[in-house]
Amino acid sequence: MQLKVLDEYLKDLVEDIIAYIRHLRNELDICISLNQFEKVFAPFTADIRPYCFHDCSYCRYVRQLNVEISEHCSSRKNKLYEKIGTKPFFGTCWLGVGEYIFPITDSEERIIGFISVSGYRGDPEKADKQTEKIAHRYQISTEAIRKMQSSLRRDRPPMESIQTLLMPLSYMFTLLYSCLENYFLPFRDSNLGKSHLFDSILLFVYAHIETHYKRSEIARHFSISESTLSRMFRSYTGSTYNNYANAMRFDAAKVYLSNTDISISEISDSLGYASSTYFSTAFKKHTGHTPEEYRTKEKSLLHPDNVSQSL
Repeated sequence: MQLKVLDEYLKDLVEDIIAYIRHLRNELDICISLNQFEKVFAPFTADIRPYCFHDCSYCRYVRQLNVEISEHCSSRKNKLYEKIGTKPFFGTCWLGVGEYIFPITDSEERIIGFISVSGYRGDPEKADKQTEKIAHRYQISTEAIRKMQSSLRRDRPPMESIQTLLMPLSYMFTLLYSCLENYFLPFRDSNLGKSHLFDSILLFVYAHIETHYKRSEIARHFSISESTLSRMFRSYTGSTYNNYANAMRFDAAKVYLSNTDISISEISDSLGYASSTYFSTAFKKHTGHTPEEYRTKEKSLLHPDNVSQSL
C-alpha cells in the first residue's frame, strides 16, 4: 500500500472512531472516555484528546472545585493502567462514581489503553466513604458533593449491553494500532520509559518525523528550555537532538526500503526531505549505502536466488 493512500486510510479510520464516540455520547447518552491512548496513538493525539475526559456532570463539577482533583484523577488512571487485566469490569472510582472499564488489547493481548463508561452510582458504602475523604482533603462541602452525586444514574445497563456497544470501537482501535505498528511505527525506541516527558517528546518527534522540527521548536512546544532538551537527549540517549531525529528518519527509511517497493522519491517525500537527491546523499552518509544499494542488499538477503549479485 502506498504511503499516501495508507495515510488517508488511517485518517478515515480515526474519523470513524471519533464519529462513533460522538454517536455514543450524543445519540445514546453514554458517558464514554478514552484512557492512556496518547502514547500508542501519538500521531492522532490531537484528534482523540477531547475524548480523554469523563463527561458526566458530577465529574465536571468536582474537577472544577480544585485543580488537584484533576491531577489526582490522572494519577489514578496511570495506576489503573499499570495493573489492569484484559477483562472488562465494573468498579467504583476514588470520587465515588461507578464505571465500566474495558481494556483494549493488541493481537498479543497487550494492553494499549482502556475505555471507561461512567456516570453511574457506585457502591453506596464505598461512595459514602470517598465523599467524606474528598470533602476533608479538599475542604469542600460534603452536602454540595452529595447533592451533585444525586445526578449520577441509579440504573445501569448490564455489562453485556455496554460491551456490545463498545465492541465496534474496540475493533477499530485494534485495527488502527495494527496499522500503526506495521507501517507507521517501525522505529522501536529502547529509550522509551526513561521519563514521561521524554516519552512524549520522542513520540511527538516521530509522529511528525516529516516536519524536521528544530530543537528550539520542540523545546517551545513542550515549554522547556533548549538546554534542558539537549541535556535530556544526552542523558537518555547519548546523542544530540538533531542526530537522534535524523536516525529516526533513516530507521524508518530502512523499513520502507526493505519491505516495500515504494519509490525512493516517495520515501523521501514522506520523510520530509527537500529532494530525493538530498535524501539519498544523507542516507548514504549515515549508512554507507545509497537507498538503491540498501534495498538491493536487503532483498538479496531475503531472496538470494532472485539476485545475481549482492553487495
